[in-house]
Amino acid sequence: MSNQTKRTRRPSSLVMYLASLLLILVSVFFLFDIAKEYIETVTLSSSLEEVQQQLVDLQEQNDLLVAQKEKLSDPEYVKNYARGQYMLSEEDEQIFRLPGSNK
Repeated sequence: MSNQTKRTRRPSSLVMYLASLLLILVSVFFLFDIAKEYIETVTLSSSLEEVQQQLVDLQEQNDLLVAQKEKLSDPEYVKNYARGQYMLSEEDEQIFRLPGSNK
């Protein structure tokens, strides 16, 4: 009878071994999947921060352009800007460029 007891234990032992091996393989698969998702989340989080910073920069640039557009709708500002930037003069007016002026 002891031979029969050993024989019945071996197949159940083999089944337990295979079940354990299958459980380990499934666990490794899930851990790999979790690690992959974590890496993707970190990458997307970093990308999101960069895009948000670009958005802030573009909003600031847009605000400056809107302000410049409003200024350019004023004819007096355009006149003064053109005279200062492009050295345009009115009739009988002389323009002198001073040394050390970076404008």
